[in-house]
Amino acid sequence: MGIFSARPQIEVFAPTTIVVGRPALIQVVVTAAEETKIEHIALHARGKQGWVVGSGKSRVAHDTQFPALVARLMEAGVLAEGATRFSTSITVPAGTAPTHAMDPAHATFELFVHVSIPWRLDARRTFLVPVRVAAPGEVTRTPVVLRSTSGTDKPRLEVSLASRRLIAGETVVGSCAVFHLDDSKPREIDLSLVPTLKLHGRGRVRERRGRTYDVTVTLPAGSAGTSVPFHFRLAPDMTPTFTTVSHELAWALVARSGSFFSTKVDVTIPLELVDSSAAATTAQLTAAPELADERVTAVFEAFAAKHGWQVVTGDAASGGQPQLVRALDDSELRIAYAYRGEEGTFLVARVAHPALGLDLTVTPSSSLRHVFFRDLEIDITAWDRAHHVGARSPEQAIPFLRAAVPAVLAATRVLGPVVRWDDDAVVCEQAVVWPEPAKLAELDLALQALAHAIDGARPTITMPPGITAGLADWQQLAHDLRGRLTVGELAIDGRLDNQPVSVGLVWDGDGKPYGLRAHVGDPVDASGEVRAIAVALSRPAADALAASTPEALVAQLVAWPADIVDLQIADGVASAWRPITGGSAEADAASELVRLLRALLAALEPAAGPYR
Repeated sequence: MGIFSARPQIEVFAPTTIVVGRPALIQVVVTAAEETKIEHIALHARGKQGWVVGSGKSRVAHDTQFPALVARLMEAGVLAEGATRFSTSITVPAGTAPTHAMDPAHATFELFVHVSIPWRLDARRTFLVPVRVAAPGEVTRTPVVLRSTSGTDKPRLEVSLASRRLIAGETVVGSCAVFHLDDSKPREIDLSLVPTLKLHGRGRVRERRGRTYDVTVTLPAGSAGTSVPFHFRLAPDMTPTFTTVSHELAWALVARSGSFFSTKVDVTIPLELVDSSAAATTAQLTAAPELADERVTAVFEAFAAKHGWQVVTGDAASGGQPQLVRALDDSELRIAYAYRGEEGTFLVARVAHPALGLDLTVTPSSSLRHVFFRDLEIDITAWDRAHHVGARSPEQAIPFLRAAVPAVLAATRVLGPVVRWDDDAVVCEQAVVWPEPAKLAELDLALQALAHAIDGARPTITMPPGITAGLADWQQLAHDLRGRLTVGELAIDGRLDNQPVSVGLVWDGDGKPYGLRAHVGDPVDASGEVRAIAVALSRPAADALAASTPEALVAQLVAWPADIVDLQIADGVASAWRPITGGSAEADAASELVRLLRALLAALEPAAGPYR
């Protein structure tokens, strides 16, 4: 064997990819042309990694090795002529970087075989093998929703993802929505997957961004406040999240909208990206958490199921946004989510109560209102200063307000300020970002307390000033009509022979009562023939023989009391009124008026009641 004899040839058989933390079988074949004395044969498995930033004189670089594994395949001896096969297993430890060239960092993994030959040139061979970071045994999905700001009335962008833990190569599923931004035209949302590298070494930690993956989502005009879904596919060869000795890689989804000339909003969602091999054992993403009204509906439905409410869709005036509704005795409680563009997002709480009959109007106060409009004050400073109050009769309204307002003020600490209170409902609202379930529970209790307080103050309401009537007689009439008496305006809404009935005082422009008016009938229940009949008689008894009077009504009308006036029959509803004199509004006069009108409708449609 001479010093220049041919060196042995080296071949390596290894997996196409080595996975961190998993054993990898490595076979090394050394072929010698003749028997060769050797000192040893060793396999070195080593990761080479580092980074470079800057250039020229400002260039800074850092290179290191991790891991550095050594396997002795043969100790000192004689290598036989021909091919000799060696086998070993290596396990690349946690913290090994996956193979990548994500500027400015890099990482490779090599298998280096060294055949040490005394007094001759050694045989050496290097092989590069890709390394991948092992995917977790189970990829736990973590849905996420983030917003650009927590401000209730500020422009904001909301983005949701089906999971912040993603698999390379899969389809990302998400949705986005904008609030308090101009949506008169389509709006573009720029989505970027941003890799951030933290570079360790050379005395400090440096941070650099790698090349981004960009897509654009277009929100249709008029879509502010609503959730717009999106999806896009990740590249299967994307480098997963990892940490190694010289650098670490993290991913984030950055969503942006706006420009130099318009309001800018952005959201950053930290992500964890795992190796594409996890796709084989993980279900695909299907739906992102709801945003805006969809997400509110989900929260409302969960709350309703737990607390005995119902979820309904609001009317056109409310933008069709979700509402919570429940009945409480004779009142209806309602909590609504209201998105109002650039004004903000609100929770609107409402107690719809039986009519008070006060012609009550309560609105937030202002200096102009106090100057130009008469205001009722009840000597509760916090209330009088903050609200402008009007009513038909201070004599009726003030005792009621003094009884109810302390509870109203207590409720507003939870519900928000009163924006409107009238004869039928009190409405409060407050700006919010999101209807938290705990907040909804507080509103629930506050609304119940408010409804009970208003109902408890109702007995302080007296009959209208200047009216003389037997209250017990009116209460009996309400019972007979299966209705409810509103004492404040001496009015009843009820039913007679399954026909809707309303009867009560008629008021002039100064809030003075001058008559009793009744309405009987319903267009929905009336036949087509009755709805087609139109009658208008200013003095029904005197004008009963007019040519336009239906023959079926003549006999009844000629017998009517002469004080009943202004008979109208239209669309299946009959109405008339009679004056009151000396403030006398007796229940008998109201009852007679109702029954006479009901008899007219029965005459026009004999099958409708017992009168024919």
